[in-house]
Amino acid sequence: MMMSLDFVGRRYGVLPSTLLATGSSIDMIIADAAQGYENYIRERSQGKGVDHTNHGLTEDQMMAMVAKAKQGA
Repeated sequence: MMMSLDFVGRRYGVLPSTLLATGSSIDMIIADAAQGYENYIRERSQGKGVDHTNHGLTEDQMMAMVAKAKQGA
């Protein structure tokens, strides 16, 4: 997670120096998660969302994984 104090400060309307003096790492984690969710919602509304149903695998790749699991390997 590469994020700057400036990003978090702008998001929450505080000066970076104030954030540095009073903030914690949880502020950075929450800001990152919130921004990621906003990006996901925007992309989904534009039809750009990632298809999470197959995790980017082809049907052949998934079938090979199932066969390998059935063999116990």
